[in-house]
Amino acid sequence: MPEYKTAGIILAGGTGSRFGSDIPKQFLELCHKRVIEYSIDKFLNLVDFLVIVSHTDWLDFLSFEIIKDRDIRAVIGGDTRQMSVYNGLCVLEKENPRVVAIHDAARPLFSEDLLKRCIDTALTGGAAIAGITSNDSLAREGDGSILHYIDRETAIRIQTPQAFRYGDLYAAHLGARLHGKNDYTDDSQVVFATGTTVKIVKGEETNIKITSPVDLKIAEAILTLSD
Repeated sequence: MPEYKTAGIILAGGTGSRFGSDIPKQFLELCHKRVIEYSIDKFLNLVDFLVIVSHTDWLDFLSFEIIKDRDIRAVIGGDTRQMSVYNGLCVLEKENPRVVAIHDAARPLFSEDLLKRCIDTALTGGAAIAGITSNDSLAREGDGSILHYIDRETAIRIQTPQAFRYGDLYAAHLGARLHGKNDYTDDSQVVFATGTTVKIVKGEETNIKITSPVDLKIAEAILTLSD
């Protein structure tokens, strides 16, 4: 067994408003399991501590219907994604794990191998994100028109999981708060702003983010084909 400890933070703070459902997408059924449970099961196989960040309105549902008697801590999220991650990091301060992996509950189809590769890369490199190349042409838009094209050979689509040395990520979040910066859309941006090198781990095409009913159907199809 390794001497160091690892932790995971799963972000599950959505309320379902953008999805158009009374139930947040992370709690919807997906092939006989709730979406979030796919992430929980994989994380519990690889990390020593697990925290789930939830919207306050769904904290009881998460605690009594999902977590139950499992060794998982739940914490209320903040007004932004960045603030929600910070709340999760604070819960882990006493444990002070070597590495923490951050993941969006709306991405249930990532593999344990991807999570492990992100953690291993963060152990040696400090910060790691899952990323895949784009098959589509890319351009920057402004006022409904193309401003310029982006070379897709040098661009990636960033996914989660993302893994970081816990102390580095916590310090980066504290620094961002100190400077009033609270609108980073993922944690690689938070640590990148401190000058940290962020390593890229090859992601997975099937690691889709469920943001619409169509995405849920696609996820069902992927799971059915993989059986």
